[in-house]
Amino acid sequence: MLKVGLISGTGSGLKRTLPALSNSSIARVSVVHGRDLPTLNRIADDFKVDVTTNIDYVLRSDVDLLYVASPPAQHLEQLRQVHTSGLPIIVEKPLCLTAEDTEEIRKLEVSQLMVAHHLRHQESMRTIRSVVRDGTLGPVRSAVFQWNYLLSPEAKNARWKNDLALGGAHALYDAGVHLVDLAQFLFGLPKSVEALGRLDGYTGRYPDVVASLEYDRFFVTLSAATNSDAVSNDLFIQFAGGSIFIANAFSETASEELIMRSAAGYDRQSFNKVNLYRAEVEQFCKFHFVGTGLLETSFDGTSEDEAIDAVRILNAIDVALNDRRRFHL
Repeated sequence: MLKVGLISGTGSGLKRTLPALSNSSIARVSVVHGRDLPTLNRIADDFKVDVTTNIDYVLRSDVDLLYVASPPAQHLEQLRQVHTSGLPIIVEKPLCLTAEDTEEIRKLEVSQLMVAHHLRHQESMRTIRSVVRDGTLGPVRSAVFQWNYLLSPEAKNARWKNDLALGGAHALYDAGVHLVDLAQFLFGLPKSVEALGRLDGYTGRYPDVVASLEYDRFFVTLSAATNSDAVSNDLFIQFAGGSIFIANAFSETASEELIMRSAAGYDRQSFNKVNLYRAEVEQFCKFHFVGTGLLETSFDGTSEDEAIDAVRILNAIDVALNDRRRFHL
């Protein structure tokens, strides 16, 4: 059993990573770092793990890998603290907020780093990527991805998510970054971006954004909002010879059904339920820990290079929103 050191684990780490890995046969959290002592004490009681307010203590705790679960504005500082350990590292999404931070992170030369984008780690998305690459339905003509949710102003994380310096300038830095990442996973890096959004005069952020990613022969539309209920966070891809649809593809849970339409008719494909937050950690472990006998030759996770490109796209959307023009990458 591999041991995970969870950095800044009292927020999303407590909500998702700790419960997900409590049932894993491959990796378990053994020590949790944070600043909130009452929450840390509750974690120690509920999950029977060691807790600390000192990151150095985590590094001395004989862990096999690290999971940095802090808000993105803290990632560079914390990676500077832990990268010399030589441990494989998973980082929460997005990798960071600025191009300057991506350059500093690259200089750290972390040998094994993955950004936590859970949606990649499921059979439905691997199926779509195969259809795109193999040309099963012909070339892609267009795609539409949407992830909306209602961020309560009373939520514990609302303060930093609504802060430009801590949470980014628009909704695509939040859950919407999964749309950007999935576009990269399926189609690669776009040529240019264009975007429209509504500016919130109180926070100075764009809580709802629609971005258009230009590829060689098609466009991908990304719609993200933090001020709207999650009614239909769907995926739709139009091909020359058919289409793919997944209802509520963009959520915390794995997709259970994919509908593929072609000249032959409708093909409904069903998939097993998986915990995506467990799957992303387990696949990272299977790919990187050769000596454990867990090695997998394929890897769906978001690499450092892909994560840096995602930040480039997010920053380009900043420019497109503010200047009302298409930005070429």
